[in-house]
Amino acid sequence: MTESILINKIYTKLNSPKGFASFGEEGDDSVEMPLDGFNESLVLSTDSFVEGTHFNHEVGYETVGWKSLVSSLSDIYAMGVQPSFYTLNLIIPKHFKEKYFDEFLEGLLKASNEYNVKIVGGDIAKGPCFIAAFQVGGYSRKGQIKSLKGVSKGDVLFTNANLGYAKLGFEDFKAEDFDSIYTKAFLRPELNKSLSTWLGSLNEVTAMTDVSDGLVREINTMLNGRSLKFQLDELTWSKDFEKACKKRKLDPEKTILEGGEEYGLLWAIKTDGIEDFLKQYKLKFKVAPFMLGNFVQSSAAEPGQEVSDRIIYHNKGVFSDLNLFSHFG
Repeated sequence: MTESILINKIYTKLNSPKGFASFGEEGDDSVEMPLDGFNESLVLSTDSFVEGTHFNHEVGYETVGWKSLVSSLSDIYAMGVQPSFYTLNLIIPKHFKEKYFDEFLEGLLKASNEYNVKIVGGDIAKGPCFIAAFQVGGYSRKGQIKSLKGVSKGDVLFTNANLGYAKLGFEDFKAEDFDSIYTKAFLRPELNKSLSTWLGSLNEVTAMTDVSDGLVREINTMLNGRSLKFQLDELTWSKDFEKACKKRKLDPEKTILEGGEEYGLLWAIKTDGIEDFLKQYKLKFKVAPFMLGNFVQSSAAEPGQEVSDRIIYHNKGVFSDLNLFSHFG
């Protein structure tokens, strides 16, 4: 069963209130919890990292500590919110070496310091494999929290993510090319803290998420339940990226579309606000974001409808073999 089917079963069986679950009925990875009597909301997210599924020990446990926390924080930043705390639940196998645990904590400490978040609690238990489960939280003014549900006809989609870098880096890592910029992107993702909160403050930003499951899957999630399709512009990439993909026998276009784990932001803008937005963006960040295309009118998507039926692109064949690139491969 797919993740979406499992989530649907949970909501159907438990009758969960709409929007009040960390995996979110609308596809968001975080949930907004309004605080009575305050002009703020608490935003929470949960994430789990299982050895053998989301990572293997070959990457090193310092990397696991850094990447697991950073990818958890990304879900909060994707709502336009600055995270401030987290809890950590650990499952530790019987013969887990103490040095591995120390390495994990070192990576966790570096990520905590980099993104200014504090651990406030958790739990430790024994089990068959190493598992790190996080709950991350942050506070934001009501009305400034972004989600997926605001996207509408005509909105233009942007990203700051280096699409495909992590997927290519995973292949470079397996080939022991540890000095590759793509390997570094895979092992040590970084988040743009100031971009997240700035986008969260802009009214012209109608929807936002992060690129964790691959561009095509993220766009498909944004389209879920809406009478929209997405007109994807023709993709471009650098000669260096194309050369690196060729070396690993990867198709550059497919790698960009399906890669995942970039942890950059993906956001939609109203068309009448784009010109001013781009001027502000270039002044603030000294670069331009990547423009991906725009949302167009369509009939409502049917459950289980193919991604290729909802994304309009000149080369539809790239959608024929979608594989979720999850965490550490």
